[in-house]
Formats: sequence, structure tokens, C-alpha cells
Amino acid sequence: MGKEAKTKEEVFEAIEKQDVKFIGLWFTDILGRLKSVAISVSELETAFDEGMGFDGSS
Repeated sequence: MGKEAKTKEEVFEAIEKQDVKFIGLWFTDILGRLKSVAISVSELETAFDEGMGFDGSS
């Protein structure tokens, strides 16, 4: 991405322009272990608006 997207609208414009299909989300759990999950572009708006749950049992 040449320009950093700062709003939800800019993120979706960049996704469309670059034909992105999946988004990789990386984060650490409360113990500092790296975790990741991939979501489809269609799930991203809900993730922005409502957040995402994560089952860390495994």
C-alpha cells in the first residue's frame, strides 16, 4: 500500500483496488504468545463494527 489507510473507507478502497481476498490478523494472547486468524474481506466490515470473538482454548 503506497499510502497508509486511516479510515474504514480508505481500507475498503485499498482492498478493492488491490483485489484482496483475505485479511490476516496477528495478535498476542494474554501470555504474549503470537496468534493469528484469517478472515475473508466480507467479514471485515463486521469485524470493524462489532469486533471479533476468538476461542483461545486450543
